[in-house]
Amino acid sequence: MDDSVSLKEYSLWLMPEREEAEIIKSFFIKVRRLINTIAFKPHVTLLGGLTLSEPQIIERIDKLAAETAPFRVFFTEAGETEGFYKSIFLKCEETEELMEMNKYAQELFSTNNPYIPHMSVIYGDIDPTTKKEILDSIDLLTIQSLAFNVDSIFLCKAFGTCDEWEIIYEIPLKNR
Repeated sequence: MDDSVSLKEYSLWLMPEREEAEIIKSFFIKVRRLINTIAFKPHVTLLGGLTLSEPQIIERIDKLAAETAPFRVFFTEAGETEGFYKSIFLKCEETEELMEMNKYAQELFSTNNPYIPHMSVIYGDIDPTTKKEILDSIDLLTIQSLAFNVDSIFLCKAFGTCDEWEIIYEIPLKNR
């Protein structure tokens, strides 16, 4: 497995809390049993590719958190792409809360990129036969039972390979 893809950017993540994270990690382990792959923290990227300074990013995250109420993320189906960081993923339901949070984040960071909310399950360059085998092993009812509360925004410093990435800031959502 080639894990040499290296980045130097920041990302805003939505992450499950401990109990929900353990349930999702258990699902990841079952799916990854078919392939030797990179382990990473379960997350939904709200906005990636940020190259501003940490203080500039944190200032904007604080504004976003102040205007966002907690909500729940749901999954609808599994999918795959040729992208390294989105090889096998779970598609998020495009709820009003999630899409509005992304829209506001894009306004704060002066970006305008298409947003397809998802949680990656497997990173890597995987051959199509193996991807099909993995996707066939994923049960739709299990996917739909995986959901998590969004109570905070996490700033990930994605410098280097994914085993070097780190969460450097967390702020709770405040608009309750």
